[in-house]
Amino acid sequence: MIYKSRDIIYFFDFDGTIFGLGNNFFGFPVRFIKNGPNLNPNKWDIRWNILCGRPKIDKPFIWLSCAVWGLRPTNIITYKHRFKKEFNSDVILDYKVEYMKSVLRGEQKEFLNVSKVFYIDSNLDVVCYINSRRQKYSFMAITIKDFIEENFNVFL
Repeated sequence: MIYKSRDIIYFFDFDGTIFGLGNNFFGFPVRFIKNGPNLNPNKWDIRWNILCGRPKIDKPFIWLSCAVWGLRPTNIITYKHRFKKEFNSDVILDYKVEYMKSVLRGEQKEFLNVSKVFYIDSNLDVVCYINSRRQKYSFMAITIKDFIEENFNVFL
């Protein structure tokens, strides 16, 4: 059973997870609008958000891609830089980890009173990386398969 509660937030990766087209930064608005999503979190009736490593300038295109296919994330959170800079995937993953920790510390005004966070990603290496950096925080990264089959621990 997918748990629905005001104190649980679900974050989904955008490129490889919802649309399943890999992490190619170029030409994505046309590809996403044309090909459509592989996963629609709306069907679980949960409070879900997009947390991705794309630069801030891509946020309108992410919103458009979601709007075209009827996806309704509560928020779209992008990487902290406006434009793509030279960065590696570890930097982006560390940003996502720190963002989820800041949500649990109550530092993000749009996510007050959240006690559990789940991050869903299609890449097992990403899931392992994020889970290895949880420390004492109540968040967990899970694969799409585990999310769909409901193989995760809501109690952390």
